[in-house]
Formats: sequence, C-alpha cells, structure tokens
Amino acid sequence: MQNFAKWLTRGCEFIAAMILAAIFIIFLLQIFARYTSKIAWLIPIEQLSNWMLTIEPIGWTINLISLLWVWLIFFGCSFVVRERDHVTFDNNLDTLYDRVVEDYRSCTEKKMREAMNFVRDEHTYVNRLNDLLKL
Repeated sequence: MQNFAKWLTRGCEFIAAMILAAIFIIFLLQIFARYTSKIAWLIPIEQLSNWMLTIEPIGWTINLISLLWVWLIFFGCSFVVRERDHVTFDNNLDTLYDRVVEDYRSCTEKKMREAMNFVRDEHTYVNRLNDLLKL
C-alpha cells in the first residue's frame, strides 16, 4: 500500500513539474514572438530575417499561462502538498485577534483623549478670540 501511495505521489509531482515546464516554455514562446520582429534587422541571413519580420505576438499565451498557473495551484494544494505542510491560520488568528482588539481599545482611548483635549483647547481658543474681539 505504501508503495502505491509513493508511486501516486511521484506521479502527482511529475504532473505538477510538467505544468511548470509548460508554463516556462509558453512564456519563452511569448517572449520570442513578441521581440523577434524587433530584432530581425540583426540577422544577416535575408530569408531568416524576412521570416522573423512576419512573426506577430501571440495573444493567447498569457491566458494559457494564467490558466495553467491556477490549475497548478489547485492541483499542488490538493495532491502534492501534504496535510501538515498546509498553512493554517486558526491558532495565529486567535492571538492576532486579541492583539488587534487590545490595539483598537488603546487607539480608541487615545483618540478620545485627543478629541476631548481638542474640544477643551477649542473652547479656550474661542474664549480668547471673544476676548480679543471685545478689545
């Protein structure tokens, strides 16, 4: 049974590696198609240079790369990454939640003090302004 599981794991890793290789090859194809017509003047062979001038950028490559990337993520998380290697947030979230609540309370308390000081200072400023206007 362990032999079959090992064989299956190797097969899944091979499929993931092939998807990555396909992404890389399609990416290189996209770069080649995009820049060949721009560097065709550097090629001394006229037939090759003329052929390179006729190449147009390929539009579907970025869509295929994106699709393969998404499938690689789904496939990798489902079959290649083991259960204990997945990122979990439940323990971290509890400690983060307590810290955020504490920071929010202290920030709110600080802002309330600042607002009360501003109102007090504003009241003092208005009184001084009224005193100056009376002069």
